[in-house]
Amino acid sequence: MERTTPRAVKVSRKFTEAGWDVTVSWEVVGQVPASDGPTEITMKMSDDATGAQRRKGWTTGLARRIERRIAMLSLPEGIKRISERNVRQMLQDGVAKMPASPKDDPDTYYPALLDLLETLESAGLHTRPIDLLAEVMGVPAGTVKSRIYSARLHRNALTHEEEA
Repeated sequence: MERTTPRAVKVSRKFTEAGWDVTVSWEVVGQVPASDGPTEITMKMSDDATGAQRRKGWTTGLARRIERRIAMLSLPEGIKRISERNVRQMLQDGVAKMPASPKDDPDTYYPALLDLLETLESAGLHTRPIDLLAEVMGVPAGTVKSRIYSARLHRNALTHEEEA
């Protein structure tokens, strides 16, 4: 069974503010940004900036204006902002699709568990992802840890079988 992990791609928005060209970018995995805020902002004096704007240059007032514009930017079509609520709902949906136990169908259960853990870790909203997974799954954190360990062993065994 070949599994591919979604790659992060850069999604950007551009605007001009007070003589400055601004590009705001987010790293996105699948349909979800890696963070609530942008991961990169680049600014350069616009070619059509006025003489007064060129003399004034970069100021804290300009920084505040650009910050407000960035806060109001919508993400490109199809990209959803991450929130604790969205992550919890995604976990609940994912757990609902998994077999009840790894004993029922380990080939489905273990990859799904690792996908949920990876998604939760990449969201970066919860300092203890295993605790949140345990809460959503309705099992102790120790059980989740041992199942993750088993899932990694299972994945490695499948990888070695494919190479042979």
